[in-house]
Amino acid sequence: NTMAQQLFLSIGQQFRDPVDTDDAKAAQRAIRNWLARKGITAPHLVIENGSGLSRAERVSAREMAAMLQAAWQSPYAAEFIASMPLVGMDGTMRKRLRRTGMEGLAHIKTGTLNNVRAIAGYTRDAKGKTWAVVAILNDPRPWGASSILDQALLDIYQR
Repeated sequence: NTMAQQLFLSIGQQFRDPVDTDDAKAAQRAIRNWLARKGITAPHLVIENGSGLSRAERVSAREMAAMLQAAWQSPYAAEFIASMPLVGMDGTMRKRLRRTGMEGLAHIKTGTLNNVRAIAGYTRDAKGKTWAVVAILNDPRPWGASSILDQALLDIYQR
């Protein structure tokens, strides 16, 4: 998260205009311009510091999925996808979905806040088709949400 925030601020520094009050404002503008060039409208997107840990930051599942689809088309797709944990193998997904047949078949980034559990990334179904997947659960008592998110991945795999 610290690296994401530093990248966010570096984008702001690189693209800062005299009208920008700080690097964060410049980064917000630069990112919205990039999204617009990709044809992505994101009216629910709120970026405060780029780390994803701010209570003010927001994105809808549909908007995140559109970003993942754009990333899939990018010349940097392989590097981006490889940066996400593999299901059942490493990172925050290391202990999840083991012995399901999905080990290594999905690159999933997890997100956790007090009342939020989320996954986003790419997964394959049993026929080998790749899907962009995003699921965000908001609940004052999110216990058990990881199991629900894992079941969503299994359902896609088994389709």
